[in-house]
Amino acid sequence: MNKPEEAKAKRASYMKDYRAAHPGYAEKRRARDANYKKGNQEKLTARYRAYRAAHKEELKAYKKAWRAKPENKRKAATYREFYEFTHPTDRRERLVKRYGLSQEQYGAMLLRQSGACAICRKLPNPGLSLCIDHDHVTGNVRGILCCNCNLVLGCSHDNPLVLRLAADYLEIANERK
Repeated sequence: MNKPEEAKAKRASYMKDYRAAHPGYAEKRRARDANYKKGNQEKLTARYRAYRAAHKEELKAYKKAWRAKPENKRKAATYREFYEFTHPTDRRERLVKRYGLSQEQYGAMLLRQSGACAICRKLPNPGLSLCIDHDHVTGNVRGILCCNCNLVLGCSHDNPLVLRLAADYLEIANERK
């Protein structure tokens, strides 16, 4: 054994004995570390970013070497498959996975609404798609909305009373002008 390995083995042996003599040490240490992280989030983030910036090429080489090892190639492929499964790129896949809608059902809803938002009746800007509005309690799809109208419903927590109060407020504010 060389010196670093001996030191590492000695430290591991010492920590094993210490943990045996001090039950609950690991839990206290984890709690202390978690509290430190909570209180120093910005400081730690800045430190991590500075380290990554200073060691960019070294980290890049490490990742490349890791991926080149035969035992890690399968892991990398598994990570990639998992990411592709959890982050579908095809709009149809996302509609089915998230809302249970087929592309045909989405097209039929859009046709019923004449391609416009169900609330404000405006057509979407070119290149932007409409959002699918759904009930957060039941998961049922209610319609297709523009991003602004979808945000209004979300910020009001789908509460009609809040929206009526907001409408009353706007009417009163406009009358004062």
